[in-house]
Amino acid sequence: MVCDRCEEKSSSVALFQVGLCIMIICTAVLIFEMFTAFWFSGDVFGALDTIDERYRYILIITPVPVGLFLLSGIALQAYYTLLLAAMAASVIYIIYKAVGPLAGLIRDKDAEPVKNTALFEMTVLFAALYAIEIAFILIINAAGIVTESPIDDVDLITLMYSLLNASVWEEVVSRILLIGVPMLVIALAQGNRETKLWKYLTGGFGMSRGVLLFIFFSAAMFGLAHVPGWAPWKFFSTFLFGLIAGYLFVKYGVYATIAMHFLTNYLMSSEWMFGDGGMVVLGLVLLAVMFLGIPYVWVYAKRGVLHLRGAVKGE
Repeated sequence: MVCDRCEEKSSSVALFQVGLCIMIICTAVLIFEMFTAFWFSGDVFGALDTIDERYRYILIITPVPVGLFLLSGIALQAYYTLLLAAMAASVIYIIYKAVGPLAGLIRDKDAEPVKNTALFEMTVLFAALYAIEIAFILIINAAGIVTESPIDDVDLITLMYSLLNASVWEEVVSRILLIGVPMLVIALAQGNRETKLWKYLTGGFGMSRGVLLFIFFSAAMFGLAHVPGWAPWKFFSTFLFGLIAGYLFVKYGVYATIAMHFLTNYLMSSEWMFGDGGMVVLGLVLLAVMFLGIPYVWVYAKRGVLHLRGAVKGE
C-alpha cells in the first residue's frame, strides 16, 4: 500500500514536470508571437484598407458566420489597435498570474498553485489538443481525405490581421456571447447575486450543469462556423478547441481563451520572421510539445468524463 502511494506520488511529480516543460516552451513561443505581432503592426496598420473585404467584416455565428458590418478607414485602424491591445493584455496577464505560484514553487517546492494557474492549464491543454489534432489528421489523410488550408493563398498582411482578429473576436462571439451572456440572463432571471454579474461577461464564474450545456453548445457553434471556410473535417478539431476554450473561460476568464487562441493562430510567426529556417525550428519545437502533451490527453479525458458523469447525476 505504501509502495502504491509512493508510485502514485512519483507519477504525479513526473507528470507535473512534463507539464512544466510544456508551459515553459509554450510561454516562450507565446511571447515570441506577441513580439512578432507588434513587429509587423506598422506594416499591417498602413495596409489595412487593402485587405479583402470579406476579412474586414464584423461577424457573428448563427452557426454560419454572418457579417454585421464592414470596417474601413479610421474605424478599421481603431479596431486593429484594440485587437493588439486585447491580445497583449491577455498574454501579459496570463503570464503575470503565474509569476507568484512559480516563485512559490522555487521557494517552497509547492506545485499545486502552479497547476491551478491559467498559464499551466492553457499550455498543457494546447499540447494535448495538438497531439490529438496531429493524430486525427494522419488518420484522415491515410483514409484519403485531403486537409488543405484556405489560408495558404492569403497574402501576409491579410493573414496577420485575420488571425489576430480571430484570436480576439471569435472568443467574444463564441465564449462571451454564447456562454457568458446566457448565464448572465439566467442569473438575472433567478435573482442570483452569489456571482458578480460582470464576471459572466469576462469569465471565471465557475462550472455548473447549466454552464456545461452552454460550453457544448458554444463548441458546436464554433466548430460549425469553421466548416464553410474549410471543410467538414475541420469540425472535429475546432469543436475540441471550443470545449477547451469554454472550460478555460468559465474557470479563469476570457484572457485565457484569447491567449490560447492567439498561441494557436500565430504559430507561423517564426516563418514570417525567419523564413523556412524558422519553420524548421518551430516544427521541432511543436514535435516536442506534441509528445509531451500525450499524457495530458488521458488526464483531461478522464476529467471530462468525471465532469459529464457528475452533471448527469446533478452534482
